[in-house]
Amino acid sequence: MGTGRLNIWISEVRQPCKISNSTWWVALTDCDGEVLEWCGRRYAPLKAPCGHLEVELPPGTYKVFATGPVRFRQPYVYYNVFTDTAIVHICCDETTCVTLYPPTYHRCGFYLLLATEVLLRNKLLPKEQANNLVDAINAVREHLPRPLQADEDIDFLRRLLDEIAELEKEEEKAKAA
Repeated sequence: MGTGRLNIWISEVRQPCKISNSTWWVALTDCDGEVLEWCGRRYAPLKAPCGHLEVELPPGTYKVFATGPVRFRQPYVYYNVFTDTAIVHICCDETTCVTLYPPTYHRCGFYLLLATEVLLRNKLLPKEQANNLVDAINAVREHLPRPLQADEDIDFLRRLLDEIAELEKEEEKAKAA
């Protein structure tokens, strides 16, 4: 029994199925969000040149994410400088691989819009403030280039949420009967 290895790969900006050629900075935390410190090493920030980093870790469950360069490129920053967070399980004497995806700024705005719609639908937000937020996000998103697959993903997620809402209504009716 021994340590495990984690290979962290980071997708290219706007190309989720291609590995980045850029340098990223990776952070590994425990599930409470505390930076992992083990055997005299602090696991953040760790440099990941060409979108790759391999680390040796004790067995356990960790959160991993990365950030790109903090100096913005001109004329636009097309991406959120943070990747999505992944949960990884490291086992003894095994190698685990994870790919981190840097969503576009446009996608992050969409997720906030979608979450706001769901909260409004469930009457968990004040309507006026939520509508102001929606208007502000849409105004900013209009100035950004759309990701290649944004429309397909957005349409799919909206249809999925509508289907889930219908299934939940049917379940509630069945319970009441």
